[in-house]
Amino acid sequence: MDSTAAILLRRTRLTETSWIVTWLTELHGKVKTVAKGARRPKSKFAGLLDLFYEAEIDFARSRRSDLHILREVTLRDPREGLRHVYARVQAAAYFVELIELTTEPEHPVPELYDLLRRALAWLEKSTPDRRGALHFETELARLLGLGTTPSAAVALGRVHHRLPPGRAALLRAMDAAGRAKPIEDGMSTESPSQGHVAALFDTRAAADAAIAELETSGFDRELAQLLTGEDFETEAEMAPAPGILTPTGVGVLGPLGGLGGGLPTGVTVGGGGLWAANAYVGAMPQHGAHLRGEVSAGRLLVTVDAGQKAATARTILERNGGHTNFEAA
Repeated sequence: MDSTAAILLRRTRLTETSWIVTWLTELHGKVKTVAKGARRPKSKFAGLLDLFYEAEIDFARSRRSDLHILREVTLRDPREGLRHVYARVQAAAYFVELIELTTEPEHPVPELYDLLRRALAWLEKSTPDRRGALHFETELARLLGLGTTPSAAVALGRVHHRLPPGRAALLRAMDAAGRAKPIEDGMSTESPSQGHVAALFDTRAAADAAIAELETSGFDRELAQLLTGEDFETEAEMAPAPGILTPTGVGVLGPLGGLGGGLPTGVTVGGGGLWAANAYVGAMPQHGAHLRGEVSAGRLLVTVDAGQKAATARTILERNGGHTNFEAA
């Protein structure tokens, strides 16, 4: 018999009376169990098996498969605080699905368990936003040893060939919630696309110099990154159909457009699972095909989530040789 702390990732029907329950466990990684009789009204598992539940579980290992027998469940935390707000449930579902997608069965990585536990605890008390979602992706990629270049979402997607399809809806919901907030603490209520700036560069040295100056001028390094032709090639391999540039997105070059995730405002390509591009172009979709062609031909695209400092960001990009007038570029 094995005992471990666990978070419930998925529950699917096996028979009329039983569930298959997938857990992320602290000691054994991702584990699948059969909860026999759990669908009966008087089952000992009644009220103990639901999404996001944190519990102590006992299971007996199968000798023939990776589907083990669930023996006991002691509920630790039902995460009630996130169940009454749809945005929190939506973000929790994305985190759980991303964990399930990127973890190997029965490969223990206690740090991943701790990451998900902390993320769900955060959602119980906080309104999910892009910054939190992007942080989760970044930490996940780091713990998996994938790096975060050009972004955590791109790194995760390249290895696993997709990201959860709910990501796009999550990003859109976060964007909409952010735009609806009143002005406070210096935040702007303008559309995210209005704070984005992009520029084409002829050389990597010039693009890197622009990003370095942006960083020294106080811009968040996470929100000023680079898009290359290789990234568009990756996008083409992963996307089932062409999409359009949209103002939703994440930090830059980033979280796969059409998948959803997040930071305060950002950059992505939307639709059909497409990824990588910039939100400034999202506000001007007429430039999408032109920019894709320019980047695929060898030029570099730097995108900046500049907020109310868009004019300053544009000046820095142009001072370092960037072309922000795409018709002339």
